[in-house]
Amino acid sequence: MAQFTENKVQEGLVSNLLFNLATAVGKAGL
Repeated sequence: MAQFTENKVQEGLVSNLLFNLATAVGKAGL
């Protein structure tokens, strides 16, 4: 169960990173 939770946390961090990156790119107007 711990492994499953860890994977979910990592997925959340990755999608959060991608979202922040997309937001930064959008603000930069690229």
